[in-house]
Amino acid sequence: MKTKKKAFGLVFAGLCLFAVTLAGTFALYSSQIDGDTKTSVAAFAFDAKTSSESALEVSTAESGKQEIGNVSVTNQENDITSEVSTKYSICLVCNESLPETITLTIERDGEEYTPSQVSSDRREFTFTSDDYIFPMGDAQSHDYTVLAQWENEAVTKDLNLEVTARVIGEQVD
Repeated sequence: MKTKKKAFGLVFAGLCLFAVTLAGTFALYSSQIDGDTKTSVAAFAFDAKTSSESALEVSTAESGKQEIGNVSVTNQENDITSEVSTKYSICLVCNESLPETITLTIERDGEEYTPSQVSSDRREFTFTSDDYIFPMGDAQSHDYTVLAQWENEAVTKDLNLEVTARVIGEQVD
């Protein structure tokens, strides 16, 4: 009988020790905050609009270029100007692959930009530049003319080229 009481006492002491340890563990990970806390998050505003022509007429006899659309990028949306600096890239996507002799470029304020990357199937033309940035809090709009340029003997068939634009903006420090 004495042995059973000792065993029961050891088990009871072990359970008490376990309960104290468990309560201590919960106390370590509990916290309480009193009072009011407020935070504000800077507004990120970014928008892009595009327009395009439906057909591209390429002369096979001589080099040339033709305006095929416009892209407008702004750091404003719903009358809110972005409170963070924003950089962006422009990706022009064609409905069909372009021959090696035809490329897409964009112009802004007399400066011409060539693609920094062209997909292997020549359907996507991506433009990146240090100029593609908006400073925080300064409402701006960057308007681009999209051009198709070709060399002599560029194509031997008519192209019905449709181009859409994808503009990707991200916050920078």
